[in-house]
Amino acid sequence: MIKKRTELQLSEEEEDRIEKIMNAKIVLLGQKANYLSLKLNDIQLVFDEIREFPSAKKEQLEEIKMICLNWAQHAKNLESNFKEVTYKVLGMPKSNAELFSERLPEAVMGATVSFGTSCKETMDSIFEKSMAADPALEWLKKFNKREMISKLSFLKIASLGILGGSFRYLKNRNDNIKLEKILVAISHRDQKKDKLAITELEERIDRVINETQFLSQAVNEAKSYGLDYEVMTEEQQYRLISFVNVMNGAAQLLINPIKGLQPSFTEEDLNSYIGNNNFDFNNVVSRDVKLVLANLLYRIELDNSEQKLFWKSLSKNKEFLIKMNMFKNDFSLDVLKDVLLALSEKYKNQIEA
Repeated sequence: MIKKRTELQLSEEEEDRIEKIMNAKIVLLGQKANYLSLKLNDIQLVFDEIREFPSAKKEQLEEIKMICLNWAQHAKNLESNFKEVTYKVLGMPKSNAELFSERLPEAVMGATVSFGTSCKETMDSIFEKSMAADPALEWLKKFNKREMISKLSFLKIASLGILGGSFRYLKNRNDNIKLEKILVAISHRDQKKDKLAITELEERIDRVINETQFLSQAVNEAKSYGLDYEVMTEEQQYRLISFVNVMNGAAQLLINPIKGLQPSFTEEDLNSYIGNNNFDFNNVVSRDVKLVLANLLYRIELDNSEQKLFWKSLSKNKEFLIKMNMFKNDFSLDVLKDVLLALSEKYKNQIEA
């Protein structure tokens, strides 16, 4: 007889399904963003040849050029890190690492667009002992999990898989039911956020495609105007200026992160809470842990008994403590309560804004 899946298991399956859709959108965004960057480069070359172009617009073109170069370099660094770890894990030549996934370049470009060029990725913690069938998408899945929690370089140990291990430390059946209810609420919240991110990704993809098509036509049009700005007609000059404005907007599409993939509680929120309450929030439990907990429990309502239960389940979860580089005695109930107070302050600020 097939054992009936629990609500948490069903929720995990649904979250995994949504994540696969989201990751596929990120890969597609990376592919389209690459085309856009190539067109931006093409039209940059055209402008480089035009004489007597207004100096203010030349400066703007240089800024656009630097944006594109930095974006491409960041994606290249992520790809290099991937290949480095592939080499360590499989012992294969770095030059052949891309054979394990043709979608790797698009995945890292999509991640660079989605999370912004300030995101960090060390990779070593992701490919520890095994390589997935599709390394790029496996990397992207775990990259997402980490970057959605924080821009810091540490594992998002707050995944349902690891937290689910807390059940074995609870002997009381009612406690297990309560914990499952909390984890299901976390999963449902994440699903909702992921769906919004998918919509945002789709909108960004459409905009990138449209801008790419426009710039492709603009390249040919700009070439037809000649190389001397001073002898062009007023209409042609106006068109060239409008192209620069479009280029600027297109470049922003490469570097403006997807809002739905950003952490709900940021370092700025944490700093604001510390400053407003004038006390030391930097004890033995690191800021990283507090950021993880704050994002994990964002908009999750817990009464006093649920708070204690949740803390108890984590404090006894060895895998959680190891991943967070934290001793059991360091993780007191007060740490969790401080995090919940910080969240309450953020909710209040959102209402007042």
